[in-house]
Amino acid sequence: MASTYSALKIELIATGEQVNLWGATTNTNLGTALEEAIVGRAVASFTSDANLTIDLTNTNATQVARHYILSLTSVGALTATRDLIVPTTDKPYIIENNTTGSQSIRVKTTAGTGITVPNGKTAMVYADSTNVVSALSYVPALSIDTATIATAAIAAGTATFSAATITTATINGGTITGITDLAVADGGTGLSTLTANNVLLGNGASAPTFVAPSTSGNVLTSNGTTWTSAANPPDFASGTRMSFQQTAAPTGWTKDTTAAINDSILRFVTGSVTPSGGSVAFSTWNAQTATGGYTLQIADIPAHTHTWTIGTGSTAAGAGGGIPISTYISANTSSTGGSGSHSHSLTQGLKFYDFIIAAKD
Repeated sequence: MASTYSALKIELIATGEQVNLWGATTNTNLGTALEEAIVGRAVASFTSDANLTIDLTNTNATQVARHYILSLTSVGALTATRDLIVPTTDKPYIIENNTTGSQSIRVKTTAGTGITVPNGKTAMVYADSTNVVSALSYVPALSIDTATIATAAIAAGTATFSAATITTATINGGTITGITDLAVADGGTGLSTLTANNVLLGNGASAPTFVAPSTSGNVLTSNGTTWTSAANPPDFASGTRMSFQQTAAPTGWTKDTTAAINDSILRFVTGSVTPSGGSVAFSTWNAQTATGGYTLQIADIPAHTHTWTIGTGSTAAGAGGGIPISTYISANTSSTGGSGSHSHSLTQGLKFYDFIIAAKD
């Protein structure tokens, strides 16, 4: 009766068979077949840019598919995720994706969905005669030191740790769920939920407190101890009066249209403010080009006289005749002038900019 083979292709010698040969067969079973399944390491090479199928045949001689550790390589660079199709025999594998081209390898059975192993990563999987699944789904207690957990390295992109201690871990991709009320001292908030649109306030080692937005237009204001939502104080108090170089008042201001303000100039004072004064409009005063004419009156000039002196007397006064020098008469000169007025030229065309006055509402 001929030998048969187990699922891992260990040769099972039939009763009475292989007289004087059973020792060699047994040695191959132990030194090759069983050793490959327990600690064996083999290279499974993608010789082309396509899927690779490995299988088991009825021999206890060395076979790639029997090995526990499979180092996946490729002759050339792979251009897409490729499949490593393994036998449906129940068997664990450690898969090392050492292919070139930076592509992932999906380890699967012919009909299964399989496990995807990223390039440069190592995964422990298990062929369960139907599919290839992750070899580990639960670890009761785990300590991970300086670990990197990648999404694609775990079946379905999900890692579940129960009562695990992870030290100096780097998690790339994926999500962490199931952790509630993580303490502030551990980097959390101590809360399960955060109120939408509220501002968080630090609270030492305790869970943070919140400031609600409250009324529309409010601002976050410090009272010297904490922060509150308060009405935005106006830039200027109601009734504040200011000047603006524009025709209309800004939003929130009312233009002062008092007639006395129109065509006036500004005056600065150090005492009380008189709203207005004077009577001549700025444009009227500014349009003058000469002073008003004025006729001088007698009373406007200094008092004075003009005297003209002539001599009088007979010609017999002296030996040579003539008028005696001791005799004189006085007379006034004739008057002249038109008693008209006069003016002086004057330029007052000052440059100006127009402003309005408006009061804060």
